[in-house]
Amino acid sequence: MTVEDGALFLGLDCSTQSMSAVVVDAHGRVVHESSFRFDERFPQYGTDNGVLREKASEVVIPSLMFVESLDAILAELVKSQVDLTKIKSVSGSAQQHASVYWTKGFSLRACLDDAVAVGATSLLEAMKKQPEIAFCLANGPSWMDSSTTQYCTELEAAVGGPDRVAEISGSRAYERFTGNQIAKRIHEDPAFLEKCGRIALVSSMLTSLLCGEYAPIDDSDGSGMNLLDVRKREWSPELVKATAKYSSSTDAPKKLEAVLGSQVSRSYASVGAIHAYYQKKYGFAADCKVIPFSGDNPCTLAGIGLSKPGDVGVSLGTSSTLFAVVPTEAARFSGKEGHFFCNPIDPDTVMAMICFKNGSLTRQEVRDRRAGASWDKFETMMQATKAGNEGATAFYYQDPEITPSTLTAGVVGFDASGARTDPSLAPPEVEVRAVVESQFLSLRLHAERLGVNKPQRLIVVGGASANKCMLQVLADIFDAPVYRLTCASNSAALGGAFRARHGYACANSASGYVPFDVTESLDFSLSATPNGDDAKVYTRELPRFESLENQAVSLLS
Repeated sequence: MTVEDGALFLGLDCSTQSMSAVVVDAHGRVVHESSFRFDERFPQYGTDNGVLREKASEVVIPSLMFVESLDAILAELVKSQVDLTKIKSVSGSAQQHASVYWTKGFSLRACLDDAVAVGATSLLEAMKKQPEIAFCLANGPSWMDSSTTQYCTELEAAVGGPDRVAEISGSRAYERFTGNQIAKRIHEDPAFLEKCGRIALVSSMLTSLLCGEYAPIDDSDGSGMNLLDVRKREWSPELVKATAKYSSSTDAPKKLEAVLGSQVSRSYASVGAIHAYYQKKYGFAADCKVIPFSGDNPCTLAGIGLSKPGDVGVSLGTSSTLFAVVPTEAARFSGKEGHFFCNPIDPDTVMAMICFKNGSLTRQEVRDRRAGASWDKFETMMQATKAGNEGATAFYYQDPEITPSTLTAGVVGFDASGARTDPSLAPPEVEVRAVVESQFLSLRLHAERLGVNKPQRLIVVGGASANKCMLQVLADIFDAPVYRLTCASNSAALGGAFRARHGYACANSASGYVPFDVTESLDFSLSATPNGDDAKVYTRELPRFESLENQAVSLLS
């Protein structure tokens, strides 16, 4: 992936609580970072941690806050040492699933053209002077909203169950997914589609604001809507029809598809040059390209350098998240767990993602209780036990778990014979190893169910990536080398900047695509290589572990 020296690339991240910017140079090295929190910068919207909670289980976000945040982050960039005339392209990340609803009759192109003509001080000022309000819903649904269970149930029933929804869209029906949020709005107002000029994700809204036209939703973020056929990378007639069923519009499925945008775009394909408003106000060059923004999870995949089949990323934070690049034909779409999204940086693979709610806080609770709140002592205890823990196995769900799905919280232990035990009564070193092995074996088990087999390397981020003994267990369980990514940058914003650079290279290539490669841009350190004998122990243990996990889930349901 070659670009000219001196070129710069801008990545933005519009997350749940903040707006961030990362600028990288031609080699992908970070040259600038900045960020602000929505609550602090825009108190007039009354958000708490970036959202509004108007009713039980309903979580929404003021759409105009996104508009203001784009101007605000670019204004900060102008004050920095970055030469904006050298920025060759801009892309970014946005909180996945969240959506905005442009008003029918509102012209984004006219709004930005007017802003240039009159020298408007901000996008917000220009929007307020238009004859139509910008958004037919002032507050759009957040990914945190969980008020659409009815519509998830109805969607799955309409097309043949959760496995069928997952087979098409890459995921079973989820409350936070955009299609189910749209179905709710149509049910509440059957004429809703007649009021919408465009339905956008936050990612495609930001793309649209930058290029001055309604931009298509990119296929990767569009995969988180329960509307897209992930294999075909086009809207699914089955899912669109089921989502629009409450609409009073004539030929409602076609109307819904029209307001979504008839086609999705490839995540790396330029949508054109940045609008003159940004050239005049902030100094961007006239030929600066806009590459589609995508969701925060797809951008994180790019930001940690997962680029080819066999790459697996593991984030060991408060929750644990596994990302993987999987050949499309090898992916096992499941209505029970996990997600598949179109890969934002490769047209021939999909991105697998699995979330585990109980992560670092669970390990920390065991550390505090059994190792005197010391990670050093925790590590010493792990070294005092052997791989497989002599059959002692325990499942720790301080909160009801997502993967595997449990209805209640609890801790369930088993001894080598499979009899129930209380792990808190075991020797401290046994319980310390049990919590780590349980979490990491679960990562492998559920990854394999999605078709993620025999990874070539694991790239680990998050606080626990500093614990060498834990990383050794991870390497042994997956039988693959573990690399630690030592990068302090916002990985989603960094992924946006990498994607801006990649999209620019693609636009300048004869074929329209070049392989994504950020090997020289990231600092990977080899942290653990698998021990052959221990790896065999864990591979033999996996079927037994699966059986015990099923028992634990049953007990907590």
